[in-house]
Amino acid sequence: LLHAQMTGDSELECMLSIILAEQWLSVAELERAVRAGMQALEVARSAQDRSMEGRANEILARIYLQLNQFDLASKFANQALNVSKSLQNKKLEGEACAILVQCLLQCTELNRNQPAERKHTRSSTSNLAPPPARARHSLNSGSDRFQKSSTHARVQRQAKIEENISRALSNTGEAETTNDDQRTKEIGNMFVRRSSF
Repeated sequence: LLHAQMTGDSELECMLSIILAEQWLSVAELERAVRAGMQALEVARSAQDRSMEGRANEILARIYLQLNQFDLASKFANQALNVSKSLQNKKLEGEACAILVQCLLQCTELNRNQPAERKHTRSSTSNLAPPPARARHSLNSGSDRFQKSSTHARVQRQAKIEENISRALSNTGEAETTNDDQRTKEIGNMFVRRSSF
C-alpha cells in the first residue's frame, strides 16, 4: 500500500485498500474496515475510477450492514448500484441489490423485535420502588415523551430506508425485465439457428 501511495498508482492503492477493508471485515475489525473502505472510496473518486468507486461503495455497504447501520449501508449500496448501472456491471449490480435486500430484511426484523424489547424493559423497571407521586408523574410524562419522539424518529428513519431500498430494487427490476426480454429473443434465435442444421 505504501509503495502504491509513493508511486502515485491510484488504481493499485484503491484495490489494496478494498482488499484491506475486506480483510478487516472478515476478522470483525469494523472500525479499521471503515477507514480502509473510506480511503479506497476517496482515492477512487479523486482518480475518477468509476469501477473502483463502485467496489469501494459495495464494501462500505457490507461493513455498515455488519454494524447494523442500515441507513448508511443502504446509502452506499445505492451508490454502488448507480455506478454498476452506469458501467453495466451485472456482478456489482447483483451484489448491491443483495445488500439492499439484506438491509430491508434486517430492518423489518428489527422492527418486529422492538415491541418485545420495550415490554421487557418496562417489566424489569417495575420491580423498583416507585418514586413519590408528584415525581412519578413528571418522570413518566418526560420519559413517555422521549420514548414517543425516539420511536417516531426511528419509524420515520425506517420508512425512509425501506422506501429507498424499494425504489432502488424496483428500478433494477425494470432494467432486468428489458434485459430478460432481449435474452429470450436471443435464446429463441439460437434455437432456430440450431434447428435449421
